[in-house]
Amino acid sequence: MKDLFLIPIMLAVFAFVYVLMASLERFIKKVRRPIASNRRAYRGKIRIAGENQMLLDTVAPVLERCAADYPNMTVSTDCENAALILKKVLEEKIDIALLTDRSAAQIGPCYDSIRIPCENRTITASVLELPVDVLYREAWFHVVWKKKRKSEIRDYVIAALENEPCSVKCGYADYLD
Repeated sequence: MKDLFLIPIMLAVFAFVYVLMASLERFIKKVRRPIASNRRAYRGKIRIAGENQMLLDTVAPVLERCAADYPNMTVSTDCENAALILKKVLEEKIDIALLTDRSAAQIGPCYDSIRIPCENRTITASVLELPVDVLYREAWFHVVWKKKRKSEIRDYVIAALENEPCSVKCGYADYLD
C-alpha cells in the first residue's frame, strides 16, 4: 500500500525537477547570448611587448585562448628593452608589457603590475652522450600596464595570464622542435 503512494510522489518530484532544470537552462541561454555577441562584436587590438622572446613564447597559449573567446581581436607582439617598453606603455602605444624580475625596479608609480610565477627549465647537455639533466626552479615575470587607462580586453587578458600557470622555455634544445 505504501508503494502506491510512493510512486506518484516520486513521479511528481521528478516532473518538478525536470521543469525547474528546463527553466534554468532557458535562463542561462538567454543570459549567455548577449555576452557571446558582445565578444564576437569586439573589434580591437591588443599590443603586447616583452623584454625577450621567451616571455612572449610563455604567454602565447594564453593569448590563443583569449583570441578564441574574442574572435575579432588582433594581437600584436614586440620585443624590446625594458626602458623603451615602459615608455611606450606610458604613451599608450603598448597595452601590456612583460618584464623579467631584474627589470622590475624600473616600474614606476604610474604603472600597475602583477607578478606571475612560471616554471623555468634549464637543460644541461653533455658531449659524452650522458643523460640530460632537467633542473626545475621557480621563476617570475611581471605583467605591467598603465594605471589610469581602462580597457575591457586588456583586463581580460591580464586576468587570463594571472590565472594560467605559465612555463618558460629555457635552453637552446627547446627551440629546435
